[in-house]
Amino acid sequence: MNMNRSARQALADDGRVPGGSYLARRQEAVRKFWRRLGGRPEITGKSVLDLGCGEGALCFDLAQAGAGRVLGIDLNPEQVEAATRSLTTRYAVFDDVLAFRVVDIRDLHERFDYVVSADAFEHILELESVLAHVARLLRPGGSLLVGFGPLYNSPYGGHRRMHMPVPWGHRMLPEPWLLRWVNRYRQAPVASIEELGLNKLALKDFLRLFDDSGLEIVFLRTNHGERLMSRVFATLARVPLLRESFSHDIHCILRKPGGAHAGSGCPPGARDARTDSGLHRGGGRSDSRLQAPGASAQKIVDRRPT
Repeated sequence: MNMNRSARQALADDGRVPGGSYLARRQEAVRKFWRRLGGRPEITGKSVLDLGCGEGALCFDLAQAGAGRVLGIDLNPEQVEAATRSLTTRYAVFDDVLAFRVVDIRDLHERFDYVVSADAFEHILELESVLAHVARLLRPGGSLLVGFGPLYNSPYGGHRRMHMPVPWGHRMLPEPWLLRWVNRYRQAPVASIEELGLNKLALKDFLRLFDDSGLEIVFLRTNHGERLMSRVFATLARVPLLRESFSHDIHCILRKPGGAHAGSGCPPGARDARTDSGLHRGGGRSDSRLQAPGASAQKIVDRRPT
């Protein structure tokens, strides 16, 4: 797609605003998202679903890259409204290929070449059924590309929603005591951690769910940060007893078996990193078969701290 000058400038401006709007900050997160997956795949003319789109930063990037159709979905009406407003006022050149909806993914029946999701999987409660539906929505050969964190068992797995003064503080207290602490800072008390929009899944739970999704894991890494502390965490996470506590994030590409409709789905920079995390053994299967905790309902929530 050819973009006019104003659309290009709007995208550039959003990416440059230091400490600016939420959408501007998400533009920087989008660049990290693709970098940590080895680069954006070739999506020219492809159909893409963004699961947990928030205010649409990843969707705008996909449209700019030439996707034939982009649908962003979220269960937060305010964020979808903000995304739609940005589309109307700043990125109207994309209105023929890009749309936003407030909808549960399990109510969709369209087919897609790619499903992408940034910073949402740690918030989705019924992730097993959501992954099963993703597999149904993908065309044969299509790919799911996800990146998310911090994981619940990592130092700041409470996402600043628990007001913990120390790392791993949310894991030091029994849940009733933790909720009592959390509710001191809230006008509307919560009765469970899930009501904060956190599914509490551990690294081993995500790996089991990916294994059982019916999709093939072609790339998976943890602790992608470039800072010294991230590299320290990556080293400590290789120790089995420390893996859960020091695994901060997951970036993963899963492909639906079958035809080559969407190509490999794996960016060139990711193809040599399938086992780089130390989490896989032969055959591309993750080193986990543990039961994930149950959950009551899917929810993709506002990822900004409350």
